[in-house]
Amino acid sequence: IQRIPPQHPYHLKSPNPRRPCEGRGPVPFGRADSLSAREYLVAWTFGVAVVSMQPRQPCVYMLASRRNGTLYIGVTSNLAERTWQHRNDMVEGFTKRHQVHNLVWYELCETMELAILREKAIKRWKREWKIREIEKTNTYWRDLFPDIV
Repeated sequence: IQRIPPQHPYHLKSPNPRRPCEGRGPVPFGRADSLSAREYLVAWTFGVAVVSMQPRQPCVYMLASRRNGTLYIGVTSNLAERTWQHRNDMVEGFTKRHQVHNLVWYELCETMELAILREKAIKRWKREWKIREIEKTNTYWRDLFPDIV
């Protein structure tokens, strides 16, 4: 993740330039629709409040520990943020316990209700079917997180 340069309009003013938000807690940052995904993640990393003005995009996703490794299936309305949370062990539970951090597959849905139904259906699939679904679009199980950020 790139740092926002000091001359950037979204750079945070702080008494200590090495710790931009030291002792300040969440502060207003700006509208999420005016930020790139990288700027949004940088702001989120420093605990800066960002108000999302973009419509949410529900999706189902699969994370893997490695090729043919442990799989995790989830649903979210903000794939970049949720994947970042899993990668940085911000989410307690299965993904942290089993080190499942690589985004290997995702599918966008029209509504959250459809995304939840699709997630439940995929969770009932045999492992072989899940692997086949991943390899249809991601033969080498490449981590897709850099592509969505």
